[in-house]
Amino acid sequence: MTDQVLEILTELQSRMTALAADVAALRADIAPVRTQLDGLPVINRAVTITQRDVRALRDDIRVLTAIVMRPRRVRMPTCCRNFTPRTHRSSA
Repeated sequence: MTDQVLEILTELQSRMTALAADVAALRADIAPVRTQLDGLPVINRAVTITQRDVRALRDDIRVLTAIVMRPRRVRMPTCCRNFTPRTHRSSA
């Protein structure tokens, strides 16, 4: 090989070493972020379950509110339907 080719190879080798060091530094910087991202699916599932439970509770509250606010017809017992109140006679 010629001297020029050896110089180019030496230059490329030094650049590759520098890039490898930069990549290693980036991996070290990314490691804490990666551990946080590993927990995201678990957190996402917990949030989804909580949202589903909240929707179910809201539906229950709507149903119970509708039941409580429903107008009711008061029915007299069958024994009292023909009842007429007596009037008091004043004794003279």
